[in-house]
Amino acid sequence: MKYPGKLGRRRPYKEIPNDEAGRNVWRETEIAERREVARELFEFHGITHGDWTRLGWALADYHVPEMERGGRPGHPKQWDDVNRAELLVDVEDTIARSPGKEMSVASALANVAKREPWASKVAGSKDAVGLLRAQHKQADPMWAKIVRQSRAWNIYEADPEENFEAATRAAGLPWPESSPGTD
Repeated sequence: MKYPGKLGRRRPYKEIPNDEAGRNVWRETEIAERREVARELFEFHGITHGDWTRLGWALADYHVPEMERGGRPGHPKQWDDVNRAELLVDVEDTIARSPGKEMSVASALANVAKREPWASKVAGSKDAVGLLRAQHKQADPMWAKIVRQSRAWNIYEADPEENFEAATRAAGLPWPESSPGTD
């Protein structure tokens, strides 16, 4: 399992400074370097930057022989547990954003079918909503929870201090009346 370029080399060791200011600079440099490596890892595996759930599965598939399945005859599979969970989350979010939150699942599926990546998955289908409905029914709520948490992490990671509340809400967690550390 070889990676090309920078991903295939170890980063040089850097001594951690003894003074507080030096440690802060070292820490910021370390974080910046690791983020750059992560960006390259996402790119190498052909995954949208920030989709940590898919990257985790891609790494497992790439490095753990037992995770890799033999090729299946026929055309390539388009749907997996993560796709279905993402569809479930998108439908739930569409309903939650609708006026009065009274949109039906069928209406939400029709709305979602017009947006990517779903539009590409149902392209050429005579019954796009029916196809999405079948996949929506097969979605596992546990996978949807993982997708929701992964999306929340992506929101948080963009700006931790600014996005803490938004990420907490995106994860489906209750937001306390007082923020941590304000008591």
